[in-house]
Amino acid sequence: MPRYFSISQKMNQEVFTALQNKLKVGNRRGVHLNALPGASRYKFDIARLSAIFKSLPERFILDLLTLRNLNFSFSIHDTESTDIDIPRSPQGGQASKNIPKEREATLEKLVDSIENLMFQSEVITSEKGVNTLGFGFPILLRRDMGDGQLTAAPILIWSVKIKPANQMNTWVISRSEEDPIYLNEVLINHLQNDSGVSLKPIPDEMLEDGKIDKPELHSLCSDILNQLKVTQNLDFLLNNYTEILPLKTKAEYEELLPNKGDAFIEKCGILSLFEVQKQNIINDYESLKKEFVPLQTTANEQFQSLSAIETDPSQQSILESLKSQQKILIQGPPGTGKSQTLTAILINALENKQKTLVVCEKQTALEVLYNALQNKGLGRYCTMIKDAIADRRLIVDTVRNHIDNAEFKKETPAFLENLLAEQVQAIRKITTDINAIHHKLNQPLLNQLSWTDVMAELMRYETDREELDLSAFSFQFTDEEFSSLALLWQQGEVLYQRYAPYAQNHLFNPKKLTATNLFNTQQQLAEAFKQYAQQWEAIQQQKAVYKAYYLHKRKEEFVQQLDTLAQYRNEYELITATLPPTSPVYQPEVTKGFFYKLSALFSAEKKQVLKTQKRLQELCTAIKALSLHRNFSSIAISDNLLLNKTVIAEYTSAIAQAQTDFDSKANADFAALDLLNYYERSFVNADLDKLISEVKSLKNRIEADSWLDAVNFGNTFAEFEAFITRSLATYNSYQADPAQPLVAQYEWFAFFQSLNDFQERIVLSLTKVTHWEASFLYAYYTLLLQRNADDTLNFNERDYADFKKKVHYFASTQKDFIEGYWNTQQRKAVKTFEETNKELTVANLYNKRKSEKHNRLTLRQIAMKDTDLFTSFFPIILTTPDACCNLFESKNFYFDNVVFDEASQLKLEDNLPAMLKGKTIIIAGDEHQMPPSNYFSKVFDGSAEDEDDNEEEDEVLTYKNAMLNIESLLDYALEYQFSKNHLDFHYRSKHPYLIDFSNHAFYNARLRPLPSTKNRIPIHFTQVNGTFDEHINREEATEVLRILSQIEPRPDGSYPSVGIATFNITQRNYIRKQILQKQNDPTQTAFREKINALEQAGLFIKNLENIQGDERDIIILSVTYGKKKGGKFVQSFGPLNFSKGYKLLNVIITRAKEQIYVCNSIPEELLATYKDALAQEGTNNRRAVLYAYLAYARAVSDGNDALRREILSELDLYGHKHTDIDQQNKSAFKEQTYRQLKEKYPDQRITMDYEFGGYTIDILLAPKEGKPVAVECLSKPLYNNDLAYLEDLHKEKILLNAGFDYKRKWAK
Repeated sequence: MPRYFSISQKMNQEVFTALQNKLKVGNRRGVHLNALPGASRYKFDIARLSAIFKSLPERFILDLLTLRNLNFSFSIHDTESTDIDIPRSPQGGQASKNIPKEREATLEKLVDSIENLMFQSEVITSEKGVNTLGFGFPILLRRDMGDGQLTAAPILIWSVKIKPANQMNTWVISRSEEDPIYLNEVLINHLQNDSGVSLKPIPDEMLEDGKIDKPELHSLCSDILNQLKVTQNLDFLLNNYTEILPLKTKAEYEELLPNKGDAFIEKCGILSLFEVQKQNIINDYESLKKEFVPLQTTANEQFQSLSAIETDPSQQSILESLKSQQKILIQGPPGTGKSQTLTAILINALENKQKTLVVCEKQTALEVLYNALQNKGLGRYCTMIKDAIADRRLIVDTVRNHIDNAEFKKETPAFLENLLAEQVQAIRKITTDINAIHHKLNQPLLNQLSWTDVMAELMRYETDREELDLSAFSFQFTDEEFSSLALLWQQGEVLYQRYAPYAQNHLFNPKKLTATNLFNTQQQLAEAFKQYAQQWEAIQQQKAVYKAYYLHKRKEEFVQQLDTLAQYRNEYELITATLPPTSPVYQPEVTKGFFYKLSALFSAEKKQVLKTQKRLQELCTAIKALSLHRNFSSIAISDNLLLNKTVIAEYTSAIAQAQTDFDSKANADFAALDLLNYYERSFVNADLDKLISEVKSLKNRIEADSWLDAVNFGNTFAEFEAFITRSLATYNSYQADPAQPLVAQYEWFAFFQSLNDFQERIVLSLTKVTHWEASFLYAYYTLLLQRNADDTLNFNERDYADFKKKVHYFASTQKDFIEGYWNTQQRKAVKTFEETNKELTVANLYNKRKSEKHNRLTLRQIAMKDTDLFTSFFPIILTTPDACCNLFESKNFYFDNVVFDEASQLKLEDNLPAMLKGKTIIIAGDEHQMPPSNYFSKVFDGSAEDEDDNEEEDEVLTYKNAMLNIESLLDYALEYQFSKNHLDFHYRSKHPYLIDFSNHAFYNARLRPLPSTKNRIPIHFTQVNGTFDEHINREEATEVLRILSQIEPRPDGSYPSVGIATFNITQRNYIRKQILQKQNDPTQTAFREKINALEQAGLFIKNLENIQGDERDIIILSVTYGKKKGGKFVQSFGPLNFSKGYKLLNVIITRAKEQIYVCNSIPEELLATYKDALAQEGTNNRRAVLYAYLAYARAVSDGNDALRREILSELDLYGHKHTDIDQQNKSAFKEQTYRQLKEKYPDQRITMDYEFGGYTIDILLAPKEGKPVAVECLSKPLYNNDLAYLEDLHKEKILLNAGFDYKRKWAK
């Protein structure tokens, strides 16, 4: 690969000499050194006119050498007797009848050649503003001394014009005495380099009469031959009747000139396109070699960059870069407002008191800038110089009209500069405020979240969040803190949700549970609970043993009780059986008296009564006592012994029931026993002691193991039983539960115990809510915003309206300041000049004609006399590379700025001297458009049809050779560290489909086209299937004329501007001839009137070489290529087959503003192969991109949107599609706003990320009635720069113009 060098390496004499020599040598294929016509369509041998009649060439030469003002008219129907000064009939006379076929064919070729030359001359004149058509005569033939190559060069060149006359096949070759005659300077330089021969320029006295006569021509040619040391009789130059012979072939001349240095002059002449000679540039290189001193300058930080010109963000960023950069590259794809950007730069340069040189070879580009300045009312401070000779009058008249005006001499107060500064400061204040809110909302607050992102999070959590008070916590709001908190909900919430069902009665001791890994824990727990279960089972068995003993003892007791009770009842029954109811025994109230008891001492009966009564009472007491035992139900014994008799008798059923219930009652009693605290001696035995011992053993094991969290055995056996039963049951339920409670508890405790105190406190607060993340972050982010809030958030959207108003007033103020400042500078410059030059006034310097005291100076002399004066009148000069070097030779670093437009077409060697005239260099162009015009010259000249020549191999380059190998000025800027700026907003196409293909194929999908506001098909594709024969497709030409005839005027009666574009020159010329013929057809009145109207609207017919820089409402494209006569299709597409041929296609398909009509004859089946071709070649090469475009055009024309998108996606695969815009479109705030709107208005049509041309509407509300509403959700990363204010304003303007309401939703 080539090695390139830094631009910091200063220019040196070696580089200047190398580039100068490159210009001197010239192009061997060019007409200046190779006048032999060969296959070139732009070299017309004047001897060919003899096909009309024999002496016609001599007549032309005679008129040329004798007339000061030439008007040489001729027609293919002329004869020897024709008076060329008499107008011919429209049909060209009667001589057209009965022409032999051979002669007719010769004349047809003659007509084609003349018209090819004429058409191309017109194209170049309209494009560059300079007439390049010339007549070279006579011709010097010579074998070079150096390499022995043949040189065939015109000696003199007359600038001429050729125009069609009103009659068919009739033309006029003309020139005036003002038109230049010059020696072939390329030949002069060539002879100097080859042989050291120095030829003198044409003496001024020879040119005073505006012509070169025969003796003068003889003298000039003789001098040349003498210098070449060649002897030849040149008297034939003096003889009017010496025949003008056709030029011979190269081989014939090489045979006539066998030795190096051999030479002779032929009386032959050639009409051709003579590129502007570059002697002025060569001379400027000479000055550079002698005088160039590098200049160390710094950027102008004080440059006032606010523009009154409406700029988009990418345009304004270039103006801003002028504060910090001095080498600026503007990449301006088609229709991106490059000229508007340059206009803004030029106007702001005037405001900043700077002088600017604008250099370009294309007249149209210069005119656009010139007209823009005129429209802004600043035209008096700029001039356009395309030709230093032809434009002298314009410059002089402008200056004289200015200084001769009485107002000029009046001293007017300079415009107050501080007023301008105040307005700029006020505007800057608003932009700063707008930017501040954008920056505030985009500023990362936490964890890469901006304010806007945080607001989106608050909106997202609004529904699910629960009230959570975090005021007790002291947050630092750092990324580290956030990361430590994030795991609380990222890990903790789900763990707690699994743990929560077991939280109230969780079984395990957290520390013991998590002391080892989960697997070991599970194993150890299983073993422990197995032991617990086994021990508990043994306890249960021991309990059963003791129960049997207990029940046995109870049974014995019960049997004994039954026997005793029976005895008591029987005795009671026996005693009472013989007692009457009235017996005193039943009357204790009687027997308890004192007198009764006293008398019983003396009465055996009474004594027996008391004894019986006592016994009955004792029996009642005993029976009562037994009934109170747990084995029986209580008996209702009272003091009434008679009544008790009945009660005791009836107790039989109770006894029977006790016998029935005994077993269940005994079991129940046993169950109710506290076996651990049971001390009834009759029931205590070794079995109970063993039971108590085993319970104690189990308790000790449980306590020692520490597996259980809440160990509460209780005080009773029942409490212990409940505890152990519950624990075992819980464990067993955990084991059986699919939710794996054990794992849930283990994981939760392991997580919780890993937290620090701060985190634990947070978690404990979170356990009170259901949605941890939503609840915590809502509260946390609220506190975060409160901490970061400041006065920036007080921004009012009214600032936007205020900004627009202030910019409107600023435009007027800026213009007033520019006028005031430069008018003052002009008066100062005039005064300084006239004080310095006592005998010369500015009026004398800029004189319109020669006077007695003062010569008529050339424009170069005027400019060089006082450049400050010249540039004070014209602080902006729009010119060509040649004129620049002519007027400002050696004025290195004189201008504050040098601007180059259409730089891809500017050769480095032509423009380096101009570039070095500026402190700041601005190079504007597009690397994906046309390279310098000679890149495809072989193809355009007709000497090649394909890329057959070998390209030079990569080599290690010296700095000098690196410079020599740079193709264009744009390439120089790309290679040598220029600050690169890309214009991203596309304005030309009224429908995005017109630019989408190029955008995806060549510009990485970074262009943002305007949306379409009209419902029409932007591309019409017609499969013509014409025949490609002799570089012409007649069927496509017919289709082009048909389309032309169907173009309708607009509602206001005007016609759209139309351009016809072809893929080669021959097709262009053929279509033009067909239009002319149809115009001249008396039966085609309507067509003629339509063409006249379209021509008024700007109709052109161009091939892809000449169309760059043009734009039209409608482009009709003739692809031209198709099957040949035999039906064979050859995939050879002329210059498109070159490795950079895609640039031509890019240019030709991006000229339309409204519609393209594509007429195609390439077989349709080949269009379907575009994917394979792309895979083989990529987007930027040869047939692949052509096939892809034609497939795309057909898809758009057919309304096949799926195929259209597929093709664009395929192109993206081979480019470097910008994904940053896609990423910038992603916004959580936007998504949350969209969600809220959808919830609030469920019945409305609401769309997020609505694509509208090259723009994306964040949220589109499309009501059934009224305007659609575009909602812009702010802020976003796209606005996080110093042009944030303009990003938003620009989008607002585009959408308002498209009929939308524009609403901003701020995240503040």
